[in-house]
Amino acid sequence: MEDAVKLPPLFSPVLISGQSPWDAALTVISAGQAEAGQVFYIEQKNRLELALILEPDVVREKAQQMLHVMMVAIGDALGAIIPPEIAIQYRWPNGLLANGARFGSVNLQFFGDDEEADYLVLGVKFTLRDDIEDIDPGLYEGTTLWDEGCGELELNRLIESICRHFQLQLNTWQEEAFAPIHQTWVGRYDDNKALLLEDDVEANFIGLDEMGNGLLKINGNSILKNLRDLELGQKCDD
Repeated sequence: MEDAVKLPPLFSPVLISGQSPWDAALTVISAGQAEAGQVFYIEQKNRLELALILEPDVVREKAQQMLHVMMVAIGDALGAIIPPEIAIQYRWPNGLLANGARFGSVNLQFFGDDEEADYLVLGVKFTLRDDIEDIDPGLYEGTTLWDEGCGELELNRLIESICRHFQLQLNTWQEEAFAPIHQTWVGRYDDNKALLLEDDVEANFIGLDEMGNGLLKINGNSILKNLRDLELGQKCDD
């Protein structure tokens, strides 16, 4: 396949096989062998999957902003290499969209103390190209980057770009707090479709609060939907 992944100094690539990157990250945490900055990935032709382990040194409510930091980093990484007419957008809480159609998501899970977790894992999964060559993209709601006109993307180079941009956005978050991340995330939000919550309740996205929780409107009433009340682990992914 491609040559080895080369990541910034804060990160160490871990190529795995036989399990998902998400499961590999959970395994090393459970075994007490986790290290901050480990990036687990698997070589696949048509999908990108990675899991990044971090050691948050802030309370959980603030550390959950890493979800938005990663999503902004992915938007920047893709924006630098794909055709400019392809819009990378977000849907609350963790959806990645290309030209309004979902192609992947970012997952977040904490481990350890309820208020100040020992570790958090960020999982990224998205589709580069469908396995079925002749599938009609108009027959399903989702999309792939290939279907949107991105052409062939080198998996390892894409992983490198995501990690570089994540480091840049992490530096921004550390120096300037959440405000610039918040502004970019909201600016890329796709609000052309109502959110479908539990029990088929429809909601409209209004914005994010200062901690990254969702401000939603349901039946004319504004509510705050806290990220910590949601299940954003890998089991809830596409």
